[in-house]
Amino acid sequence: MKPFNFGQWGFKIDVEKTKEYYKEYNRPKTDADRNFYENYKDLSAEEKEFFDSFGIDVFSCLKETICIKTNETEMLNCKVYCPVCAESVSIPDIYSLPVEEIIDCHIKGILDEQDERVGRFRIDLSGNGRCPCFLPEGFICFVLYCDEIKWLLPGEPVKSDYDEMHKQHYEEAFSRLGINVTPLDRDTVAQLKTEWMNALSKKSKNQNKAKRLSEDCIWHIFSFGLLRCDDEEVASRQYDNQNKYSCVFLSNIDDVGYRIENADALSAEILDQFIDVTVIASDFSWTYVKTHECDFGPYFCKID
Repeated sequence: MKPFNFGQWGFKIDVEKTKEYYKEYNRPKTDADRNFYENYKDLSAEEKEFFDSFGIDVFSCLKETICIKTNETEMLNCKVYCPVCAESVSIPDIYSLPVEEIIDCHIKGILDEQDERVGRFRIDLSGNGRCPCFLPEGFICFVLYCDEIKWLLPGEPVKSDYDEMHKQHYEEAFSRLGINVTPLDRDTVAQLKTEWMNALSKKSKNQNKAKRLSEDCIWHIFSFGLLRCDDEEVASRQYDNQNKYSCVFLSNIDDVGYRIENADALSAEILDQFIDVTVIASDFSWTYVKTHECDFGPYFCKID
């Protein structure tokens, strides 16, 4: 185990398990990968020692490249998500939440007072709740921010396609679980969300308000108490006990969705790795929502 301190956080990194993860990690290369390589193929001694010491293959990690254009300038941002096998050994005294919840809430060092750097990279920490790549049990994620990156490939940089990035995350998890899914196009996802909101809003004590709030955020119908539901651990147990022979998986933050059959392996614990998702029985008889907020949800609702 290699010790690693991040502000007032202390971790022990399992370097060998991290190396094994990268040996088996395989995903298609994107322009974000190729452009990162062109910018950083000659790592400094400090950068190379950092990645090697933790067992990280930085050139295999998932990357986001975002081109931000204004009237006067153009900025290129890049994030690199580097999973590592770790256990927490010490946390700041000011936090009372369980360690898993703190990491999943994306709280870093001492909030924003820490500025951890290695060479040209700024470093943050993330858990399953904020990491777009699949994190096996016992893993956290170093997030690298590349502030000096340039676009070195032919043509213009393209904004990251968040739908595609989330699809890759979901489908990687489905594949690991052996779950067969049918992807839905954007129009079908939008239609299903509308039908779902209409079905649940009709059961609410304030139908108009429920529909309006759900259009803003799909799970506000629960967080505002407009529809009776279970939450937290009770919700997770209720969901795990449902027959998942035929259901729909929806992302709450974009237009990505899947029809799923025989999804018993898609447990509440597995859903915790995703940022903000909903699983619905095909007949809308029950709904389970895993939110992106630490203080809200998950929610489970069953209607007649």
